Amino acid sequence: MNYLLFIFLLVISISGFCIELPFVKYPFPLSREILCDQGTQSSNGNSHTYSNTLYALDLATPSNTNPAEILAGLDGHVISFANCIEHNSQCGAGFGNHIKILNHDGTMAFYAHLEKIFVETGQFVKSGQVIGTEGATGWTGKNNRHLHISLHSDWKINGFEYYEKYLGSLPKSIPFKMNICQNKYSNCDGHPTDIRQLKCKRVTGQNERVSSF
Repeated sequence: MNYLLFIFLLVISISGFCIELPFVKYPFPLSREILCDQGTQSSNGNSHTYSNTLYALDLATPSNTNPAEILAGLDGHVISFANCIEHNSQCGAGFGNHIKILNHDGTMAFYAHLEKIFVETGQFVKSGQVIGTEGATGWTGKNNRHLHISLHSDWKINGFEYYEKYLGSLPKSIPFKMNICQNKYSNCDGHPTDIRQLKCKRVTGQNERVSSF
């Protein structure tokens, strides 16, 4: 191999490992008990196997508690859909009541299956702002209230109006970091966690608790 080509490929390879994942803030109040039902890159037969859901998380409060408030994970302009009433249906293209937050850097945070939505399309929200409540609208499975959250890039290619018009359309999902951890797996060291490292029920077969810091 040509020496200069080898050096070039080596630099590209090293650079790839240095790319910092985007950060999305934890979507629940710190006081709530939260369980991870489905993690990223789930196995065949689960819903996180497609390009627009591959790096999504399904997080939920225990079913015997009240639904939790949902907090925005980044700043941006909102596209919201709040017309779903029934649970476990194809309403909202299967995502139910949902919110897309479009950040200026091209990333889009997505929050699905909400019961209530407190923001409107075109509104600007700040990270940490309450935007809705956890629910089971859309295609969730029976008695499966939860929040589906994911990050996507790059919404600017098609533009705001496109994602407002086509409810089920999302850019490719991408990995991200969050101030989330699992004491059980000794990763609560105060550093944001790559969400691909989380252990969730559909892999382990048992309820897997998460928390924040």
